[in-house]
Amino acid sequence: MVRCGLFDMNDPPTPHEPMLAACVTCDNRDSQCKTCGGRGTFRVEADPRGSIPSVSFKVCQFADMYIEHGIPLVPGGIMDQSNWFNAAASFCASDRERNLAEHYGTA
Repeated sequence: MVRCGLFDMNDPPTPHEPMLAACVTCDNRDSQCKTCGGRGTFRVEADPRGSIPSVSFKVCQFADMYIEHGIPLVPGGIMDQSNWFNAAASFCASDRERNLAEHYGTA
């Protein structure tokens, strides 16, 4: 089983070669989960990037730049986005660490 970000999207899953992803609703902790039917996983049979809005990928890309290289969004302008961006980057960082720990057994 893999989580997003821990597999090669140059070779995305297909109906013939699907991947199992952790249930985002119960995280394999609810045998009565309506999302995964209690299995804790669900099949991904296509490139998941096709079902996620491109703006979500932009947020993740910018968060990665900030986490990995210390490059934040430029604050200011009519709608200062630094507060929501810091929250998004923090979420991405903690989710990445959790995924790596689960996948590789390290923190």
